[in-house]
Amino acid sequence: MQHRVLRKPISAATMTGSVDNVFRLLSIRTTASGDGWRLGDTGSALVLCQTMSFGPDDCYVMSVAMSNDQAGVGVIDAVNDRIAATQTL
Repeated sequence: MQHRVLRKPISAATMTGSVDNVFRLLSIRTTASGDGWRLGDTGSALVLCQTMSFGPDDCYVMSVAMSNDQAGVGVIDAVNDRIAATQTL
C-alpha cells in the first residue's frame, strides 16, 4: 500500500471533479464514490482518493493505492502527479 497527500488551493468540490477526470485520463474505473471520495480499480490495484476541505478554496487530497505487488501500487505516483498538476480555471 502507498499513499500521498497534497494541499491544493482549490475547493474540495472542484477537486473531487478533478479526481474524476484524473481517473478517466489514467483509465482507472470508478467502482464506488461518495461525498468527496472516489474508489477506482486499475485491474491490478485499488485506488482511493479523498478530498478534505479546510477552507472555502483550499483542500487536502489523500490518495491511496493498494495491490498485492509493488508494480500495482506504482499507479499512485501517476495519480499524484496528475492531481498536483491540477490548476484552477
